[in-house]
Amino acid sequence: LFLKPSTGSQGKGVLKISLGKKKLTIVARNPLHPKEANRLFVKSFSSSADCQDWLQKYIGTRRYIVQPYLPLRTPEGTPFDMRILVQKNGQGKWDITGRAIRLGPINALTANLHGGGRAVDATLFLREHYPPVKLQEINHHLAHLTASIPQVLEKKHGPLCELGIDIGIEPQGKVWLLEVNSKPGRRSFAETGDKEALRKALTQPVHYANFVLANGRSIQYG
Repeated sequence: LFLKPSTGSQGKGVLKISLGKKKLTIVARNPLHPKEANRLFVKSFSSSADCQDWLQKYIGTRRYIVQPYLPLRTPEGTPFDMRILVQKNGQGKWDITGRAIRLGPINALTANLHGGGRAVDATLFLREHYPPVKLQEINHHLAHLTASIPQVLEKKHGPLCELGIDIGIEPQGKVWLLEVNSKPGRRSFAETGDKEALRKALTQPVHYANFVLANGRSIQYG
């Protein structure tokens, strides 16, 4: 299992729980020493009760999301995920601003940039790691997700301005939606060198705000 805080944690406080050889093992990032926050520690428990007691103390009152632990790694063991930034443009329509692959340190739990990761061009990475037929399937799923997710979320939460959609892709090409952020960062595009995506990431909210005001409406963001 993979546990992470339900609100933006930038990779902090995440845990991996596995069962093997009649014991439970937890792998987590160091919560006690800020200077070693990216260093992993391992704890093993001989009973589920002991594991639960430790988890309750570690988690405290924070709310967590429980997910299956997915094999989102390159053949070399580097964890990765994809960030897709979608924003409303100057016509009030959802538009894909850019995509980036985030790579974490080898053996890290996540690919979060705040955890020592880095970002690379998504198209080049996918071409390198997936055959053409599989890549076509992946892009089909990504297109469906980026088109449908904003519509679904706006029905639930009202008008939105931009979303950071985080995607996991297994070695066999299966696509997973990991999470969606309503206040996404732009650092990925600065690191990939995609100047056009970075420019749009910074300016699209302004264009959308102008569209909203020009149509006699108000906008709330944040």
